[in-house]
Amino acid sequence: NIYLLFISYTLGFISRRNQFERAKVLESIGSSLVKEKIHPVLQSYFLSSLVFLRDFEGKPVARDFLIKETLSVIDKKSPRYRTIFYNIAVLLSLLGRLKDLDKEDLELIEKPLNDQHEYICSGMKMDNAIILGNYEEGYQYVEYLKKSFKGGDAYSIRARICILQILSGDF
Repeated sequence: NIYLLFISYTLGFISRRNQFERAKVLESIGSSLVKEKIHPVLQSYFLSSLVFLRDFEGKPVARDFLIKETLSVIDKKSPRYRTIFYNIAVLLSLLGRLKDLDKEDLELIEKPLNDQHEYICSGMKMDNAIILGNYEEGYQYVEYLKKSFKGGDAYSIRARICILQILSGDF
């Protein structure tokens, strides 16, 4: 079980570095482990790492299939569901596709459990707005994050402000 967790974690790093041959080896090992009796949370974590691998490979159909599979493996009542879901939702927000989520999952973004989740969810909504070109909505989230989370990720917020300024024609 810990080995699968290690493989999943490593897949994320090598995918970001476009080391697809190494990723395929780890995917093969991980897939053989998942065939055994593995806890659904670990299966889901492994599948979510494959979602990102498919995204980096430029395979959107396979990525979208794995997104559905990832979220279906783990029980929505599991305490780890939000973690897996937020991981997937961040990717969807960067694709401007939060609206593709089902109503129950969208509610998890609209009703976060705590300040950390609120920060993550607001960031997702801001990114989604930026990708869709809704710069006014994006600015609202920037202001909300700056006001509500003083000392938060200032660099990330500044980068998003720059993108919003470009989108709004304010070079």
